[in-house]
Amino acid sequence: MTTDPLRELVEGHERVSEWLSTMWNAMGLMSSNGPADLAQLQIFFSTHVMEHFALEETVVFPALLERDSSNAVSILVEELRKDHVAILGATSRLMADLAWCMAHDEPAEHIRALQGRTRDLIEAILAHAAREDAHLLPIVAMHRQAVAERMTAA
Repeated sequence: MTTDPLRELVEGHERVSEWLSTMWNAMGLMSSNGPADLAQLQIFFSTHVMEHFALEETVVFPALLERDSSNAVSILVEELRKDHVAILGATSRLMADLAWCMAHDEPAEHIRALQGRTRDLIEAILAHAAREDAHLLPIVAMHRQAVAERMTAA
């Protein structure tokens, strides 16, 4: 049995609010508790942000473009991919800085700067998720409905 990549996208977006709550909670981890807390933040980003975007890039977007190659969908996917590049770049830089702080037992002022950058990253992810919710998910829902109707008719 094959998994529908568009269904995976919808399910991933259903979990996004949970992930963002976790991110906000992770902000509290960047405290005087040091490297162990920063390591948890790194795990969160690599698990939730990077894996979700990888799913979209390697599975969801190709499947969507295969089902709908209209100009509007192609432009939307290209814009979302640009968001991914920017967000993944910011995530990678933040992860590198977190690793450096963990290795050097950084003082509170550096941790506060990382908290600010983490908030900026959260805002970028929220804007991206809102764009996908407003534009991508309706297209996905339309295609899923069409597939269901064809299966029912068969």
